[in-house]
Amino acid sequence: MLFDPQDDGRRSPFPRRGRFYKANLHGHTRYSDGRLTPEQTAQLYRAQGYAVYAFTDHLIEIARRGGPDAYIRHIQSVATSDFLPLTGFEITFERQCAAGEMRPAGNIHLNVIASVPQPSQTPPLSVYGQSYTREDVSAMNRLIAGLSQAGYRVHFNHPAWSGGDSAIYLGLAGYQAMEIYNSTTDHLSQEGDSSLIYQKILESGRMIGCLATDDVHGGVDELEAGCFDGFQGWTMIHAEELTYNSIFQALDAGRYYCSTGPALYDLEEEGGVVRLSCSPAARIFCKGLDSHSPLAAYGRGGLLTEAYFDLRQLKGSPFARFEIVDSQGRSAWTNPYPLKEDSTACLI
Repeated sequence: MLFDPQDDGRRSPFPRRGRFYKANLHGHTRYSDGRLTPEQTAQLYRAQGYAVYAFTDHLIEIARRGGPDAYIRHIQSVATSDFLPLTGFEITFERQCAAGEMRPAGNIHLNVIASVPQPSQTPPLSVYGQSYTREDVSAMNRLIAGLSQAGYRVHFNHPAWSGGDSAIYLGLAGYQAMEIYNSTTDHLSQEGDSSLIYQKILESGRMIGCLATDDVHGGVDELEAGCFDGFQGWTMIHAEELTYNSIFQALDAGRYYCSTGPALYDLEEEGGVVRLSCSPAARIFCKGLDSHSPLAAYGRGGLLTEAYFDLRQLKGSPFARFEIVDSQGRSAWTNPYPLKEDSTACLI
């Protein structure tokens, strides 16, 4: 079995009660290196159908522009009945290269999102003086553990763009999700797709969620010039209502998928077979541990809107996840769901 039963008995990660809310979970304003104010951000994203926006300015820059308290008050002031700001920060660890290493890249960027609008504890500024090596990421892991205990979600940002190698990524522990797509790094260097790194992390036994984000830095000038780095990647969160607590609980429960285009309408399991319904697609995949041999369904002319997958064909994989690809090559990704013998285990 893949999904636990909902209250009505059907097996699905998404209850019938509630709905999907469109969210950007990574974005910058003039409090750090972005070009929009919080008010402009809220106006632009609301107009594009977004209901949730995580403001994640760089913590070190926030400290230079009024401090965390002023920042939190400002971003929370843009809340409306149909637009929910989440309080977040971006933290950077700099890689210390060993002698003879050719590439100095590999800085690790983490987003931390608070469980309440006005957290009593903000991340320590002292992390900006810390570094790590390929062999030792213990300082980052201690920070992640401390922030999780303080009620923050921790997300691993744009690993493909950050560089580094699998020894670093697989050494990180305790974070809840990773950006599988990042719009800004796609604009900068076509390194926005981290799906291969994500699969490697899953193969190592880490059951983490995946996010598609904008990481938006551009402003009105870029928007008017057609080179704005926003509205390209989003996360669809299934929650009972548009409140801070409900959205945060849905994230923690893994009730979301992410996308650069396609829409997932439903996932339902019956008798070991999963039915997936979605917007028109060219291909739909069910992937497990062996990513080279996924279960696949193909549509003619991009008109595939439903697919069925027999989970027994995954040949012993400990998890299953789903990917939808439309006729323009845009993707939507679900989280991985544990394959289990009974229904006592929880989703991520």
